[in-house]
Amino acid sequence: MTMAEGNLSLAEAAQRLGVSPHTLRNWAKYKKRVAYLKFGRRIVFSPRDLAAFEEQCRVAARVPADVKGQGR
Repeated sequence: MTMAEGNLSLAEAAQRLGVSPHTLRNWAKYKKRVAYLKFGRRIVFSPRDLAAFEEQCRVAARVPADVKGQGR
């Protein structure tokens, strides 16, 4: 098994995240928001790194003030 096996291509990773490949490339290469592997000029993404990125993007829901004091 090679290091590239099991990883996602730029297009596959972009589809998983629901963004364009261009956007994902910018996030990875220039903004350093998403970890990636580079083999020559080829960029691939580990499913584990994408899951970590998705978790970092999680925004907690706010509980309305009228619900906080009701003890539910």
